[in-house]
Amino acid sequence: MSEAKKKKDDTTSVSIAGKKAPSLPHEADESTHSTAEKPDPKVAQGYADVKRGLVDTDKGPVMGRTYERVKTGKKENAA
Repeated sequence: MSEAKKKKDDTTSVSIAGKKAPSLPHEADESTHSTAEKPDPKVAQGYADVKRGLVDTDKGPVMGRTYERVKTGKKENAA
């Protein structure tokens, strides 16, 4: 984004002494100009996968249980 465009998007309609005031933090967070025109390809792929019924294969929960088991020295119940 060009500096001129960035500066224009970073202002509000409030004027102080005839100059436009910079956006407040919450105004910048809520603005639509801070979002990309196209979704990130990885996010779009994830969305498409979920819509097709694929399940999350994240190993976080499994690794968390393993960590707790090793940390406490407890054996996992065989199911």
